[in-house]
This record gives sequence, C-alpha cells and structure tokens, in this order.
Amino acid sequence: MSNDHHQVRFNATYRKLNLANNIASTLADESMLGRLEYFTDLWKGAIAGNALYELGGGQEPRRDFTYIEVPVGQGEYTWIDFNSDGIQQLNEFEVAKFRDQAKFLRIFTPTNEFIRSNNLQFNYTLIFNPSIALEGHEGSVLKSFLKRLYLLSALQVAQKQLASGERILNPFKGMIQDTSLITFDQVQSHSASFNKFSQVWGMDLNFLQSSNRAFLSYGYETRRLRDFSLKIRSNWLKMFTIDLIGRLNRNILETPNFGNRNFNILSRAIELRITFTRGTTLRLQSSYKWDKKQNKGPENAMINSLTLEGKYNLVSNTSITSRITFSNIQFNGIAYSSLGYVMLDGLQSGKNFLWTMDLTKRISSFIEMSVQYEGRRSGSSGLVNIGRAQIRAIL
Repeated sequence: MSNDHHQVRFNATYRKLNLANNIASTLADESMLGRLEYFTDLWKGAIAGNALYELGGGQEPRRDFTYIEVPVGQGEYTWIDFNSDGIQQLNEFEVAKFRDQAKFLRIFTPTNEFIRSNNLQFNYTLIFNPSIALEGHEGSVLKSFLKRLYLLSALQVAQKQLASGERILNPFKGMIQDTSLITFDQVQSHSASFNKFSQVWGMDLNFLQSSNRAFLSYGYETRRLRDFSLKIRSNWLKMFTIDLIGRLNRNILETPNFGNRNFNILSRAIELRITFTRGTTLRLQSSYKWDKKQNKGPENAMINSLTLEGKYNLVSNTSITSRITFSNIQFNGIAYSSLGYVMLDGLQSGKNFLWTMDLTKRISSFIEMSVQYEGRRSGSSGLVNIGRAQIRAIL
C-alpha cells in the first residue's frame, strides 16, 4: 500500500473439516479460499485500472423455477401459447417486448438437493485517457492525436463448477464443455473513442460480448450475445446533429431439451439519425434503420423502420415527449413462434406502427405527475392502446 501507483491487497483462508462421528453424510475435506486485488494509477491518472481474482467454495442448491402472473406491466415475461393447448409450459415464455405483455415473473425456488461447488470470480477495468496527462500541452501531431483518444476495457467472469474433479483456475479459458459446469457468466466490453468529448464531431467503436449458462430443472440453458458497433456523430451545424450507426450482432440460445426455442441469429443494421435542438426548449429527431436478420437455417427477416421523435419543454416544470415508429417487415418464417417473436421484436410481418406520448408536470416543489400513452398496430392484428398515470413524491 506504500506505492501510490500500484497497490495490492491479498487474503487467503485455509479450511479443514473434521468429523466428530461417522453419522453425518458430509465428508471431511479441506479447501483453500483466496482473494487478490490490484489497483494502478499511472501517468498523472491517464492510465487507471483495477483487477480482482477470487477463489471460493460452498454448496449450491439445484434450482427449479416457475412463472407467476402479476398485474399487467409489472412482470418481465409474456406467455405465448405456441401449441394452442391452453396450458402454460416452460418453453412458451419469452421476455416481453412491450409493457402490456409483461404479465409474468420468473421465480426461482431452491430444492433440497445440494451439491458441493468451487467458485471462480475475476474482473478488471482499464481506462486510457491521455487528455488528463496532456491537458494544456501543445506540441506534435502525435500529442494532438493522443489527446483525442479514449480507451476503455472491462471484463467480468463468474463461474461455479462441481467440486469433484479438476478445478479450473484460468478465468480466460471461457465456457468449458463439461458436465461439471454449474453456472457461467462472462461479460466483456471494449470501446475506443476518438474526439469523445468534442462538441463538433466524434467516433466510437464498441464491442460487447456476454455468455452465460445455467443448470436449471430441465437441464442446461446457454445464451451468447456478441455485438459490434461503430458510431460516427457530427454537429457541424450547431443546432443539427447527425449520427451514423452500423451494428453487427450475433444472438444465440441453446436449450437441448426445448428444441423450439433454439436460435442462432446474425443481425446487420445501419441507422441514420438527424437531431434538431433549440436550446433547452425543443428537440426533434428523425431516424431511418435498415436491419437484416438471418437465423442459422432458412428463416430471415428484413426490417425497415422510420422513427420521428420530439420533446418540448413548455416551462421549467412541464415537458411533452412523443414518438412514432413505422416498421415494414418481411419475414419468411412463422411469426407466431418463439423464433419469430425474438427476430421480429414482438411485431408481425407487414406494416407495423408504434406510438407513444408522455406528459410530465411538476405540480409543486415535491410532487410530480406523469401521464403516458402507448399504442401499436402490428401487421393484421388489432389495435392496442395503453394508458398509465403516476404521481411521485420527491423528498
């Protein structure tokens, strides 16, 4: 701890269990637990980071889960009766795309079956911001380039595996294809920005990848998401901002016991946004998005979306926000299916309209009221209207 730029914290625990009799079903064992933390701060704070490595152990209950119905809008999942038998089944619940469909919560319930597990956790964050160290310095082209650069890298890994067998100590090994793996969660995010803090123009390159596996009552469920995006923004005309966004996305779900829910979707999208801002009173935005999705199979979707959005502040205590989106969808698969729901974001083939309006008003210094209205019309389905009102006390 004496070094201001490099600090390390470490603790370890050795644990040994001896049985006083042979009645208990638990076996005598010994284990080692540990935690290592590292912090760094270099080049006047332009380089900053931290890392954590932790080993643990314990008991892990096998988990069952069920879906319970809650008031509309207070849940996270929607039930779609794909086989039209009127019976709720575990493979018929999807994450709700719209608030009026969010009618179910997933509740995990521990069982009486326990297994010994070894735990591994690792995470790090590293930030490179040369503008902090070079502030006020005028010099070469290289220094000018470095001052505009901003890099961020982060990784989080958490996994549990059966205590029997060889213990995995390498956090970079990834998701092992082994029945000893109980749960696995990994999220990594890397971004590179140029002119990030400029009011005129800038460019952002982002990469996000998440992987997780859970051992549930019906077996393993594995999800993988990989997202790569490039954003270029321009604000040369002061009141007008232009954003051009390109995105490449891979979304995978593997559930061996529920074949109807498996998918491997590759998505390519380009979006152009134009925003007009007049002080703090008015903001108008229009955008066009082209999105092509291809499942690992015959299913593919082409989505063209046009969005208009506006926000107007009447006075310091009242604001009105509205948004309308038109999406034209071409899909060669079955829209009324788990795959169709995911690929089309809950919409239908053909013409889709979505619109919202939000009125927020400060009634007094500590009471705020908001009224929200949402509507949509998807393909040949009927019109859906949703209204909500809230009063909040700000203490």
